[in-house]
Amino acid sequence: MNYKVYIELDKKALTHNLAEIRRKTTAPVWAVVKSNAYGHGLIDFSRLADKAGVDGFCVDSGFEGVKLRSDGVKKPILVLGPTFSHHLELATKNKLIITLTSHPALTELIRSKHKPEFHIKLDTGMNRQGFKPNELDQLIKKLIKSNLTPIGVYSHLADAKNLKSNFTLKQKKTFDESLEKLKQKFPSINSHLGSSITTLSKKGFNYDLVRVGTALYGVTPVEKYKANLKPVLSLYSVISDVKTLEKGEFVGYSLTYKAKAKTRIAIVPVGYWHGVNRDLSNKGRVYIQNKRIDIIGIISMDLLTINLKNIKAKRNTRVEIIGKNQSVWDLAKKLNTSPVEFLTRINPLIYKNVK
Repeated sequence: MNYKVYIELDKKALTHNLAEIRRKTTAPVWAVVKSNAYGHGLIDFSRLADKAGVDGFCVDSGFEGVKLRSDGVKKPILVLGPTFSHHLELATKNKLIITLTSHPALTELIRSKHKPEFHIKLDTGMNRQGFKPNELDQLIKKLIKSNLTPIGVYSHLADAKNLKSNFTLKQKKTFDESLEKLKQKFPSINSHLGSSITTLSKKGFNYDLVRVGTALYGVTPVEKYKANLKPVLSLYSVISDVKTLEKGEFVGYSLTYKAKAKTRIAIVPVGYWHGVNRDLSNKGRVYIQNKRIDIIGIISMDLLTINLKNIKAKRNTRVEIIGKNQSVWDLAKKLNTSPVEFLTRINPLIYKNVK
């Protein structure tokens, strides 16, 4: 590979994950590819997902939706984030399904000559986007008066890891009651509440479609489902230089690492600009030839330093950052964060190789 930092996307892993999801549900599967497809590359990953047979896509913005359309995606695309009045024409021309989340957003749609298809977002307890249950009657009246028909309605679970909790069950009950009210006026409306966790758990949260993100990428946030999924993304770099530190010499900014003895080190041209969090300085690790290598010193913008010890390595030797020896879960735990946050911080400019 002629790149100093690169990502590998495993299409067989994606196909496996989709098959595992379809084993759990008969509902259509819409791939959530917002935030650069969770760091996997919006276009690169969506091409694979399209060929693998997902039924639709969910993006954050009209900009992402247009990029998919420009790349040839014909399947439905739902914009989960807000769509403002000046983007309604864009959504209509590109056949994007927008999300209505508030009365001001509805007013903008009513006043516009551009009328894209839309889903209604309900706030069932998370208190982010969406209409609250007490706003539903007014919403329905406005829709009917304006001759607007929603094609879908959905909500988002705040604590999907705990599907049996009182809060989650209350959210589901609120969603079901609101859905029933909407179906009385819009009988053909589609509904969705299910995510990766609800789909894999088969707990009755899957309606007319499921929105699946982490499970497709093989990084679901629930430990017990990991065994049946395969990570799609691996992240690699190479050694650019090998050096020898003398006892007492320092490495990197702020002099945080001091050699206690003569030490072989290597410079790896990857840093926090690429997504390797600076908090992994002096405590993170990489792998060379399946052997663990410690990161030493402060991780720089474009470089990090490792302690080679007795490992036989030289310029251009491959360095695994995420792969079979170290998962994104491992890195996330060291940083006290989620795998998804780590992945979405991977720089979108990094070259991606599909294998």
